[in-house]
Amino acid sequence: MGPRLPRAMLFLVATLAACTDPDEACRLTIVAGPMAVMEGFARGAGISEAPVDVPERLVARYLGGPAAVARVHRDSVTGGLAISTPPPDADTPSPGYAVLVTDRTLRPLGMLLYDGAVLPGYPEIGRVAVGGFVLPLLGVRVDPATVADPRCPLFPAEALR
Repeated sequence: MGPRLPRAMLFLVATLAACTDPDEACRLTIVAGPMAVMEGFARGAGISEAPVDVPERLVARYLGGPAAVARVHRDSVTGGLAISTPPPDADTPSPGYAVLVTDRTLRPLGMLLYDGAVLPGYPEIGRVAVGGFVLPLLGVRVDPATVADPRCPLFPAEALR
């Protein structure tokens, strides 16, 4: 319980600050949301197979950066997902792996692209083509309320328009 208290206090302070400034809420979502998603793996919420129902388009968000449209297909050989998304802009680090974020019922919410090496020990549920690179795709279940502020969603629907 001890380690959770400081994190909870930090979250409370950040939330209070975000309540007074909508721009701060969005900055907090873009930073804290992906961190909360990664905590899902530590809680054992990783998924071992691609969800059955996945839309043809998802919102993909580069870590700390912009949102883009990702096109989703089912790999007929492996049954995993084959996703393509535009490469990041020059100010965004090149991604090393992607995470399909679902709610607890496995309904896809969107995809995050992280820089760095893929998390070891978690099964790949597909591949993501970004520019000329192909990245491993992991998956995790989350409570949507823990990864985004309703005023500033991590995966904004208007990105699909």
